[in-house]
Amino acid sequence: MTTPSSKPEKGFWLNRVNTPILFFFIALTLAGAYAAFQVPISVFPDTNFPRVVIGVDNGVMPVEQMQVTITKPIEDAVNSVPGLRTVRSTTSRGSAEVSLFFDWNVDMFHTLQGPADIAADSAHHHQSADLCYVSDPGLCIDGGR
Repeated sequence: MTTPSSKPEKGFWLNRVNTPILFFFIALTLAGAYAAFQVPISVFPDTNFPRVVIGVDNGVMPVEQMQVTITKPIEDAVNSVPGLRTVRSTTSRGSAEVSLFFDWNVDMFHTLQGPADIAADSAHHHQSADLCYVSDPGLCIDGGR
C-alpha cells in the first residue's frame, strides 16, 4: 500500500514562473513604446546620392535618330567631367534621360557646374531640343523650337 506523498507535485517550470515573465514582458513592451516616441525623427542622416540626371525633350523624333543626334553626343560630352564613374542613358521617342553617377568623395557643388555647361553646349548644336538639368530644376535650356 502506498501512502500519498506530502510533497507538492512539480509542474512545468513555465507554470511556476509565469507571473515574473509576464511582468518582464509588459515592462519591456512599455519601455519600447516609450523609447519609440522619444527617439528623434532625424536619427537617419539626409543622404544626397552623387547622381545627376539630364533630361532632353525633342518632340516626336524617332528613337534611332534621337540616339544618334542627341543622346550619344551628350554622353560623349559629359564623359570628361572629373569624378564621373558611370553614365547611363534611356532614350525613347522624342526624349532622353542621361544619368551621371559620381564617386562619393566628389565635391558635388563644384562638379555640378561641369555637366550643365557641357550639356548646354551639346544642346545648342541641336536647335530643336529642349534640355532640362533635372538635378537643378531651375535650369532648363530652350533649344529654340
